Parts: sequence; structure tokens; C-alpha cells
Amino acid sequence: MKLYTERKANDYERIVDIYIDKSENSLPYINDTSTCKLIILKKGTISFCINDNFDGEIPSPSAIFLSNTDKFLIHNCKFKATTIYFKPSVINDSFEYDNLTDNGENYDTMYATTIHQDYLLIRNFLKKESHPIKSTRLSDDSLLNITRLIRQMEKELSVQYDGFWPCRSRSYFIELLFTINFCYSTNPYTLESYSKLTTQIIDYLNQHISDIITLDTLTNQFHINRNTLNDLFIQETGMTCLSFLLSLRMDLAKLWLRETEIPIAEIAQRLSYLDSNYFTKVFRKSCGCSPSEYRNQ
Repeated sequence: MKLYTERKANDYERIVDIYIDKSENSLPYINDTSTCKLIILKKGTISFCINDNFDGEIPSPSAIFLSNTDKFLIHNCKFKATTIYFKPSVINDSFEYDNLTDNGENYDTMYATTIHQDYLLIRNFLKKESHPIKSTRLSDDSLLNITRLIRQMEKELSVQYDGFWPCRSRSYFIELLFTINFCYSTNPYTLESYSKLTTQIIDYLNQHISDIITLDTLTNQFHINRNTLNDLFIQETGMTCLSFLLSLRMDLAKLWLRETEIPIAEIAQRLSYLDSNYFTKVFRKSCGCSPSEYRNQ
């Protein structure tokens, strides 16, 4: 089975190492050794044995991270899931499996570098630490956003509107991993440094990163006044809500600028900046250079 997407036109060859499979009650290619797997469990529960030495259950909605070497055996169960098969090199050309020996620990120590930031997107698929499997529960809002991103990926991979389809499909996958990483880091089972309300606000900002969000949006959503909201957020994160949202958007913009060739105007629009010139002004103030200068570094 070819677990990648090929260009449909015959004028030149192009392969994107992403394949999306939707399944009920089975995961037919789950033990393929050429790809990592991201399982979005939408309904039901998966009972499993991983690597012949650990049995467990994961309820929906959840995201499950598997490496190319994980052996994942499913017991009799009923579920609906979408599985994304991919090679880490689809995020960064340096992430060939030969360069990810020792679970990528060589990249894990490259703090404050762009390649380390890229590596964080795939880290959950490689490093299992003390637990044999990594997964995170998803909120209903997270699941809706993830489903939307997968739908956009599918559209780009299948329709291939223009010459940007490889970059655009990868950009949606990058956003998907970016989103799920925040679900993992703000999950009460994996990180307990934030209060419940702050965790909910961070999740909301992450899931609505492409929407227009104001302080009024947040105060109405969480039934809290402005001063209390910002005081709480500053106390726990060191910045205001809108500064935190700006940081999220700039981090995602930098990923897209580094790892794809989608137009800057499209990046601006996808981050809710309807005026690309204003996006450039905000990016320059935040990052010290223009988006085009950052892309060309």
C-alpha cells in the first residue's frame, strides 16, 4: 500500500509523504514500518497491546501518537478514527529516520534553534519516556478544529488546485500538529502548571487561532471581566491573553514561513489578518524582521 500522495498530473513527479485513512473498528496499515501515525479517535474506545508488553484502553475523543517501529495490536472493539500516516521529513527535510536515532535526542538538546522548534512537532511520536504510548484527550472544541484541518488537508491532497497544493497540505498538517501539541501540553494528565480556567482559555485560543478574537470575545466566552482575566493570565503565563494569542500566531507563522512556500498573504489571512501589510507590521514588531526576510534567512 502506498501510504503517501502522488501528483495527479503527469507533467512532473511530486510526492507528499502524507496519507489519510478513515476507518471503523480496524486500522489496516497501523504496523507499517515506513511511517509514523497520528490516530484521531472520534468515537468509541480502542483496547490495545503495544510492542507486546503493554495493554491498555484509550477512550474517545483522543489523539494517539505512534512511531514507525511501534507494534500496535487492537483487540475487539468498536470505534471510528482517522489515521494520518506520514514521514517526519514532511515537516523538515532533516528528519529522515537515519537522523532520528536515539528517538531524536540530538535535536532534543538544540534549544532556541528553529530545527528544535520543528522537532517539537514530531517529538511525541518518537520519545515515549517512561510510558510505552503517548496520547492525549481532546476537548469537543479541539476535535471540531482538528476535523476541520484534516478536511482541508484531504481537499488539498485530492483536488490539487494549483502548484501550492504540496505546501498547502503540509501547512495544514503543521497546524494540526501545532494544535495537538498544545492539547497535549495543557492536558491535566500531562501538565498541571495551569489552573483549569487558564487551561480552558489556552485551549480556546489554540483552537480559534484563525478567528478574530478580542478581549470581549474571551470575557463573553468565559463569563469573566477583563481585569480578572488578564490578572489571572499574567500570573500564570507571564503575559496577557492577547499577547499569548499573538505569540501563538507568530510561532505558527514562522513554521509556515520556514517549512512551506505558501504566499505570505495567505499566511496572514489564515491567522485572521485581513490586511497582509498589517500582518507584516505585526510580524516585524514581534520577530525583528519582515516575513519575507524571515523566510529568506
